[in-house]
Amino acid sequence: MLISRYDRQLRLWGETGQQCLKSSHILVVDFNYSALLLEVVKNLALTGIGKLSLLVETNNDEHGTFFDDSSLRVLNTEVELNYLDWDKAEFSKASFWKKFTAVIVTSSAINVLKTVTDFWHYNSDGLLPILILAYSIGLYGYIRIFSKETHCVVEVQSENQVPDLRLDVGWPELDKYCMNIDLVSKDNAEIAELPFATILRRAVLDSSSKPIKTELMEYLQHLLVRNGAIVSNPYLNFVEAEKHIHLALRDSRAISENILRLINIIPKNLKKVEDPFNRSFWILIEALRKFLSYHKQLPLAGNIPDMESSTVKYSELKALYQKKAREDMLHLKSLTKHNIESDMIELFSYNVRNIKVVNFSEVLSPEGSIEILDAQKEELAPLLQVLIADQFNLSVKLNEPSHLNYIEKVQATKGKNLYPVTAMIGGMVCQEIIKVLTHKFVPLENAIVYDGLLNKLESLKM
Repeated sequence: MLISRYDRQLRLWGETGQQCLKSSHILVVDFNYSALLLEVVKNLALTGIGKLSLLVETNNDEHGTFFDDSSLRVLNTEVELNYLDWDKAEFSKASFWKKFTAVIVTSSAINVLKTVTDFWHYNSDGLLPILILAYSIGLYGYIRIFSKETHCVVEVQSENQVPDLRLDVGWPELDKYCMNIDLVSKDNAEIAELPFATILRRAVLDSSSKPIKTELMEYLQHLLVRNGAIVSNPYLNFVEAEKHIHLALRDSRAISENILRLINIIPKNLKKVEDPFNRSFWILIEALRKFLSYHKQLPLAGNIPDMESSTVKYSELKALYQKKAREDMLHLKSLTKHNIESDMIELFSYNVRNIKVVNFSEVLSPEGSIEILDAQKEELAPLLQVLIADQFNLSVKLNEPSHLNYIEKVQATKGKNLYPVTAMIGGMVCQEIIKVLTHKFVPLENAIVYDGLLNKLESLKM
């Protein structure tokens, strides 16, 4: 893999995420070589998807001018492109669909839509790949994601992540390190070198009982005065300590409702969980349940934020956190009875506070989907109803003023390809595929609709 090609992507989802994309095989189903198909294939190739198969009408004259291996390799030298013949595809066999990592349908041809969605709806021969329906017409478009299996996410990206420092409870090695620091005889320069986490943990340890904010503030000010510093202009590490006092007051043993819910919904028969990543996820949730019974708290993440301190003191503190995190990870691993790759266990253990599950839609019937949307209060729910009815050519009564308004607008742009909207929908399809394949971002749960006239996006759960 060319690291230079994927440098920016690696910063987002890492080498493991990029490898997931490279090893995937995506099927894109169309019939008339739509502009949406073009956008989806282009974006998938640029992302680094390893293998693309297009299920199309091979007799169509546009086949030769659409995409071939050579033109696609201009975008990505490593992508493999295959054309499948619509007339020869074995739609009635689950084995045909199961060889793909995910299936994307961009076609608006009724026979294509009915063939694919009916098979997904009525199939009883094991789990099928995740299915994404995408539709773009004029100024409007939507995306829906379908799967009967709960999708598991390990690395939920969060911009406001609270550091897991355990300053309220600590552990023996951390406490010993903090207590061995002589805060009385150290000179000002040495005091200024201490990370704020070290100072706050020492403050908690020096308290006779569970401290409150005012007590910790007084402790910091007393320490400054005792060492000859000016309280009104303290060292930068003390400024950070005051800023992060809440970390010493929070209950590190508290288990989030999300974690407790996941423990309560562990599948009874893991053999029925067909996605390997999801299966490993639930096995590790079971191991986590046992871990919590031992330790009454989650495994330590091990990463600490940047702190105003000397390099030596920061490195010493960081080493303590990493050692504790590894010990927790190894204990979690010992509680796992199944054979799971070490990388997966480490990923889970270090990110356990950021795990999440997503339920995609199981309702593939267009009529059923429209009925479900009747109860939705979102502003663009009527638009999604109109788009589904238009895409599947349904004769359903949509008589509300909001429906009639959108019906008029959709009909006015019917047959007109407004490429900016198509490009946007195609880009979002690729974005959702990345989320699904890498398990590092939370995908749609489970539909999104776009009104280009209002320039508004809205997600809906169906």
